[in-house]
Amino acid sequence: MPLPDSQLLRYEISDWSQLALCKSNHDKQLYISVTNFIPERSFANRSTTLSGRRIEVCHPNYGVLFAYTMNPTGSMVVSNNDGSIIPELTVGQILAELQRFGFFIQYNAINHMSGPQIDFLMTLRDLHYDKIRILSVRYPALGGGTVKECVVAFKVEFLPKWLESTYVATISEFQSAAVDGHVFNVSTVAQHKDYDWTWLAGWVGDINDIIRDVSYLQP
Repeated sequence: MPLPDSQLLRYEISDWSQLALCKSNHDKQLYISVTNFIPERSFANRSTTLSGRRIEVCHPNYGVLFAYTMNPTGSMVVSNNDGSIIPELTVGQILAELQRFGFFIQYNAINHMSGPQIDFLMTLRDLHYDKIRILSVRYPALGGGTVKECVVAFKVEFLPKWLESTYVATISEFQSAAVDGHVFNVSTVAQHKDYDWTWLAGWVGDINDIIRDVSYLQP
């Protein structure tokens, strides 16, 4: 018999690693495993084998019942044969899969965005920017150069390499993309200091998905 709603275990997390602490309402033997894949770069071809975060729902008798790797990049990952990008599961879809196995979880890192920040994302969407991320930009200088980070919205059609969460852009590449209107430097916006973008760390977000997921996560 299902538990009354008042007795259900419910969780709010601000980082995906906290999933491992959550318990299922369906079966006490079910558990969530979270694995971070640290990039291993090959010096021969300068490629990354695999980078990403794997979420698994496991059971000691039935094995892995659900598994998904978030933001996978590297030489092990390919796009569609026609060159298009294979869409990833949204935050809402991942939470729905976990709920299927009795894990009632809210991911509130995005939910904590203020109304003006959500409106700002909608403005970026209306300007046809479809991705947002924290981007490292390399500035040339004596001694190897300096790397600075900034929050950017960009058009993936013109900058597909920026989907790799560990990608570092050169300042010339960045400036050229800005002139062409393919990237918008969010960090230069006056209100930027009032917005929380920490939840973007190590992640390339889809602006449409984020806006939809914010609505999904609202009580």
